[in-house]
Amino acid sequence: MWMEQHGVIEINNLTTKEKCVVEFKSYSWFTNDLNKIEATCYDAKGAKVRVLVGDWTKCIYSLSMDAMKKYQDLLSTQHKSDKHLSKAEKKEVKESAPMHRALLQLEADEACDCRCLWKVRRRPSNSHQMYNMTKFAMSINQPDVDGYQTAPTDSRKRPDIRMLENGDIDAASTEKGRLEEKQRAARKVRTKKKLEWTPRWFEKTKHPQTKSDDWKLYADKFHKRVDWSACPDIF
Repeated sequence: MWMEQHGVIEINNLTTKEKCVVEFKSYSWFTNDLNKIEATCYDAKGAKVRVLVGDWTKCIYSLSMDAMKKYQDLLSTQHKSDKHLSKAEKKEVKESAPMHRALLQLEADEACDCRCLWKVRRRPSNSHQMYNMTKFAMSINQPDVDGYQTAPTDSRKRPDIRMLENGDIDAASTEKGRLEEKQRAARKVRTKKKLEWTPRWFEKTKHPQTKSDDWKLYADKFHKRVDWSACPDIF
């Protein structure tokens, strides 16, 4: 399956007025920018203060504006030098793309403000048995975390997801159908009785700054909850 994520996202801090414009670069035959990102951070006055560069599947680096200029110069130099390599030499440096070589060189330079913010970890030895997930991805679906008992309606307790995780695809498909029919039946009962579903842990509000619809968590009610008996049986 081919998946390419590209486009521009703008992240705004509505309190400080700072923002970050993130570009997920698109792949083409002429530029191998698959999975590459470049993000520019702006202060409240709109001045560029920092740049994030990297490959969102491998690593992300943070550079000052001066370091970014050095990075662009290094990148240009390495692209030119790579053009003169033989096929065998190009094969050797294939795994070490110009971007990675330039970032590693700048990171090693103590006089340069370039630092690695994130680097992907090696997958666990049993990753091939768990859909090639990372250790973090495997842990997301844990039913209990640090002794905290999750609500019975928590999606981590969906039986079909648990069956899928355990590799029983046929049973997971059957169970998914059962859950959907159960929820359709519950909706029909509410419709017949003219009951409107009301979320227990969230309140629909208007965001004070964007004026768009927003959901606010009843933090006190949710985090201090011990007795989950009022939760509906949805699974």
